[in-house]
Amino acid sequence: MKLRLASGLLCCVTFVAFGQESQPPQTPPSQQPPPTAPGTPPTPKPKVELPPAPAGQPAKAPPPERDTLGDVFSIMPFYWYTTSQPHLRQGNNPGTTEPGSLDFNGDKKYALGGILTIPTSRENSLQFTYWRKISQGNSVLPADSIYFGQPFAAGDVMATHYTLQNIKLSWNYLTYPYPSAGAKFRLKTLWEVQYVTIHSGFDAPADTNATFTEGRKSLILPTFGLGIECHLGKEVVFEAKASGFGIPHHGNIWDTEANLVFKGTRHLEMVIGGKAYHYKTSPQGDNYFYQTLYGPYAGLRYNFR
Repeated sequence: MKLRLASGLLCCVTFVAFGQESQPPQTPPSQQPPPTAPGTPPTPKPKVELPPAPAGQPAKAPPPERDTLGDVFSIMPFYWYTTSQPHLRQGNNPGTTEPGSLDFNGDKKYALGGILTIPTSRENSLQFTYWRKISQGNSVLPADSIYFGQPFAAGDVMATHYTLQNIKLSWNYLTYPYPSAGAKFRLKTLWEVQYVTIHSGFDAPADTNATFTEGRKSLILPTFGLGIECHLGKEVVFEAKASGFGIPHHGNIWDTEANLVFKGTRHLEMVIGGKAYHYKTSPQGDNYFYQTLYGPYAGLRYNFR
């Protein structure tokens, strides 16, 4: 009986061991994505966003501010100290042999004026300039003379007065460099039209035979010139201009100035410099005027920023 149980147990162990050796090892199936159905759009790729720049990194500097004179709408009254007086001379067609020359005397040694600046494109500007000088004086005639058709005798005490006015329209064109981009030196070409007129009066109160008379001469001409700007510092600019034009045996004009511009505040600038102006009306007539005015001047410019 014990022998049979031992033989059966041995057979069971042998069968189990043989069954385990005959089965091949099982490997897990590989994971593959399910097939995509036809017509299905591909899966979009994820967007990658870069992190912002560090807070301490400096931002890109903006382009330098344009600071050419005339870039803003402005107005400037000015005072011009000048002692010059006009000279009257006999013209080329007086119609008489008597002289007609007189050097005026005057009690006023200054002229008053103003400049209106209107900015245009490309750092250019239009400037309207006006100034006026009024004066009166007395002089003694050395010889018989005729002024604008009215005779006066030698020895007459002449009471004279005059009003001299100038109007100038100038287009200040920035020629070099453009854009200015903070350049220290700038060159401008000046394209102008100028009108000058003088109105005078002559009287000899002590001479009962004399009659009060008036004379007026005017001149309008185009003038051309150059201007420079030198930016000596952030608050100081040196500026100089010169222009002129003339017709032989007729009238002529030349005009020049140089100044320093001190930028006090955002709206106010102080301008201090010197100015010279010359004109001669046409000598083709009975009389003509000529005069050269020069002297220092100062103005206060208000910028409408």
